[in-house]
Amino acid sequence: MSPRAPRLRFPLLVNGILLLATAMPAQEGVIGERIADGLWHEKVDIPSGATAHLVWVEMGPDLLLWDPLFPVGVRALAGSTPATVAHRAWRYVVAPRPPLANWSDGCDLRGATLVTHPSVNISAEQAQAAAVGSHLTLDGWLRLQGGGQVVEVHALGQDVASAELVLFLPEQKMFLSGRQGADWSTALDGSSRGWKPGTSAEAQEVGSLRGSKVAIEMAAGQRPQLVFVGSRRSAEEMAQLKKLAPNVDYRAVASRSAAMQHAGQAHGVEAGFLSSEFLRVAPQLRWVQAGGAGVERYLADPALRDNQRIVFANMKATHGPAIADHAFAMLLTLTRRLRFHEDALRRQRWDRGSSLRPEALHGKTMLVVGLGGIGHEVARRARGFGMTVLATTRSPKPVPDYVDRLGLAADFEAMLPQADVVAICVPLTPETAGMFGRGEFAAMKKGSYLINVARGRICDSAALAAALVSGHLGGACLDVTDPEPLPAGHALWKAPNLVLTPHVSGRAEATHERKRVLFAENMRRFAAGEGLLNVVDKAAGY
Repeated sequence: MSPRAPRLRFPLLVNGILLLATAMPAQEGVIGERIADGLWHEKVDIPSGATAHLVWVEMGPDLLLWDPLFPVGVRALAGSTPATVAHRAWRYVVAPRPPLANWSDGCDLRGATLVTHPSVNISAEQAQAAAVGSHLTLDGWLRLQGGGQVVEVHALGQDVASAELVLFLPEQKMFLSGRQGADWSTALDGSSRGWKPGTSAEAQEVGSLRGSKVAIEMAAGQRPQLVFVGSRRSAEEMAQLKKLAPNVDYRAVASRSAAMQHAGQAHGVEAGFLSSEFLRVAPQLRWVQAGGAGVERYLADPALRDNQRIVFANMKATHGPAIADHAFAMLLTLTRRLRFHEDALRRQRWDRGSSLRPEALHGKTMLVVGLGGIGHEVARRARGFGMTVLATTRSPKPVPDYVDRLGLAADFEAMLPQADVVAICVPLTPETAGMFGRGEFAAMKKGSYLINVARGRICDSAALAAALVSGHLGGACLDVTDPEPLPAGHALWKAPNLVLTPHVSGRAEATHERKRVLFAENMRRFAAGEGLLNVVDKAAGY
């Protein structure tokens, strides 16, 4: 292999002319210059006398093509077929500038996703003529990952005259623009501003590609007609889904019995309409989408759990911000002794509570048990309060900058006595059921607090009530219980220093929006034969 090209700070390809990166020696039989690992450049002269500078990125088995004079590059590569392009599918084709009116003539995108500026109008007839798999109008920016490559696409300009899509490759520190004097500082600043609502990039921030699986394999350019059975949605949502997944027949139903009428044709279904009978008569079923994070009740059915053909996805992490906010609201109710002041408010008394001993979270230690979608959000907030953050995870992973120490499940018992606050954020699995009992509560610091926003069955409710009554625990914050609903007369109702809510921590307008974005992106991926987000590991249970 040729030596790696030196990496410069923000090399630029501006107007297809200035390329401040050392091209690697060309390999025999390969058209194009390799300017970095998996990154290629080719100059193509066109009859008008102009020159098209094309860049394509190897993203695993697929390619991303950046074509500043779109569709010149698409046609050129189709004609020359470089060794780096042959036998690979174009997953994304980025058109930085508005194409000519007749751009689709003789253009074959091979079923790729065409990414354009919002000011560009692509008709259905043009898309069909050019074999466009799906059309993504980018308002803001998105991040694409694959094969170890990371590519950011940023939309600049507000109209056709100023429209521009630029590429930024953070690993190679490269910025690519097809326009002289592009505002690269604005593009890079977009990274710090966060995701624009409605883009697939937002879904990739909410969702996870870890363990991603394709529900239905498709050859390049193939888009079979599919059927999805789901709940009723607004006209706006339905229009968006139709645009993102034109080859999916979305059949809206309101009950399991209504869903059964479509089971024989269904390729996908919302988990809420699932039953053993549905699974038995749905031979084409390949995708089940859960509406929440917890999936234990669905995996109890071996017809789903043991069927390797069906990809099961959930909504983990969509609830994370709301649940984390709720967890700290409950915790602060106890640590700041807010109930005393609430009672004084009802009695219309200005009582400062001279005997109260409110606590500050700053300087205390929190243990987040389960650093998943919810656990990450809880840990971020704990760091914001100035706490030392410990966390456990099932498998090794990079340590976030807001976590001081990350241990594995085997480290849980050693970390438990160090915490002033313990937040349970693990999913309910056979391994986590009954994880907290009399022994674990006894091992916690005297006066410490417990938060459970996961599942009630992870805690022994009787043992928890006893730990509160004895005063060993300073308090507990529960959004879930075992049993649930908590029956009248249960010991927890009378336990001191308890904040209890009826499994509502995930409710928020932001949660609904995050779910909507994730579902829409998974629908697009389902229709295009791409790997789904938030795929459940059926063996692990989450």
